[in-house]
Amino acid sequence: MIDAKTVYKIALAIWIIGSLLIIASWISLVPPDWGGFGFVISLIGVVASMYSHWLARQQRRRLTVGANNIATFDDLEKILKEATHRLDNCVAAIRDLRLDPETNVRRVGEAILLVSKIRNEIYKQRPDLMPEDLKTN
Repeated sequence: MIDAKTVYKIALAIWIIGSLLIIASWISLVPPDWGGFGFVISLIGVVASMYSHWLARQQRRRLTVGANNIATFDDLEKILKEATHRLDNCVAAIRDLRLDPETNVRRVGEAILLVSKIRNEIYKQRPDLMPEDLKTN
């Protein structure tokens, strides 16, 4: 599935192209009819942008457990998997920013370890959620 950020980037490019056609028609670089075509293209970009915002909300809802929903092991595993991935990405940023890598990378590692312990508890209850690479033969 395409993510909201990609849809937004495409929408922005479409809108810019349409707007440039409108401006070009104003200063007689292109025929006036092209300005109308640019207007339609810009509207498509705006609608696509609105769709990207809707898509982003839907993706956020999938990653969080709502107040009215009952949490499931599937939901929690998905959230913790995303947390592990984000924490892993933090390590490279800490190194790139030279933000006391020795101390802070260790802290992120400890956080990943704690999240992994919770995930192991989930796998005891629901072994089917365990990734294939963690299963022993």
